[in-house]
Amino acid sequence: MSELKFSRALGAIYDAAMDESRWEDALRSVAELFDSDGANLVVVDQLPRANALLISSTVADLAAAKAYRDYYHAVDPALQAYYSAGAGVVQTTDEIVARSGVRHEENEFYRDWASKIGIHRAMGGLVLQDTQRTAIFAIYRGKRSECFSTEESRRYNELSVHLRRALQMRRQFTTLGEQNAVTYTALDHLSNAVIVLDAQGRTIYMNQAAGRIVERRDALEVANDGSVTPLASIAARWLSRRLSALNGGHTFVEATGGMTWLPRKDGQPTYTMLLAPIAGEAGRASLMETGRQPRAILFIKDPLREAQNRDAVLARFRLTKSERALANAIVAGKRLDDHASERSLSINTVRFHLRSIFSKMCVSSQSELVALVLRETCETDFGLENLP
Repeated sequence: MSELKFSRALGAIYDAAMDESRWEDALRSVAELFDSDGANLVVVDQLPRANALLISSTVADLAAAKAYRDYYHAVDPALQAYYSAGAGVVQTTDEIVARSGVRHEENEFYRDWASKIGIHRAMGGLVLQDTQRTAIFAIYRGKRSECFSTEESRRYNELSVHLRRALQMRRQFTTLGEQNAVTYTALDHLSNAVIVLDAQGRTIYMNQAAGRIVERRDALEVANDGSVTPLASIAARWLSRRLSALNGGHTFVEATGGMTWLPRKDGQPTYTMLLAPIAGEAGRASLMETGRQPRAILFIKDPLREAQNRDAVLARFRLTKSERALANAIVAGKRLDDHASERSLSINTVRFHLRSIFSKMCVSSQSELVALVLRETCETDFGLENLP
């Protein structure tokens, strides 16, 4: 058993930890290391063992793999022996058969499943066991093969340590991937734009709302290297200073991020832009997709969204279009005669609308009206959109 083959098998195992589609290649490398016909990895989630996932270097027959998962894993004597012995104990099927006193030909598992795919003897054990998952790793040979030696058993134990680490790594990667998917889905439902930046101000991630702003070149542009730059020069200088400060280049005030206006090129109401530093463990972590460390998050709020939310709140009180216009004007701080002039209405008509608003919304003054609208808008605005 050469050290070169051992190193190659280790490398293949850790490659599979990063890319689960490479487990079969890893098992083939292990089988070659032991001069065997193949290797199997059986992964069982959440005991009791209702289901088992079989990964094999040679069992290409999907029907055989399904039969093992659905039934034969439950009557596999080696599997039962590995569970009984616990993690870290390597056993051969020759030893298991000798203890049971039942010959291969008399055993349902060997007779009806294993023998049909060329498995006669195996060496394996439980390499991972915790509250979430168990994993059994076995190397097998055909009928006219030699028994596994003591040296091979020792080598198996050395390899199983790395296999356990690889399986744990794979589970962590999968968990992180699932968490990222949930996070990205939630961020994509936000109406506010969210952009995660690295220390150089390059984009690591942006949600759909941010993508629409960039696509329209409404207020931001993204260079080929991912750098984010506001189209308005005053906002660009502000963002550049703050990002530089996050790397230790400026004052404490600038290093804490901040908020500013982000003008739009189409003359629409100006965005509000907030830069929030990422500190602690989150700032030292890297996103798997890019390998770059997140250093700050850019939040961009559209004032039109707030106006739409106010309209939705007022509509719930069954205000007419004219009444909603007056209520919005009052919330914005306008006087009744100014609103009357802008809308070409008499002051008496405006006062009639105001009395109707008071009645429908159960308030008795303009200040109560403003307080109610602002409170209802804040309580009902989850900042979400594109919901199914």
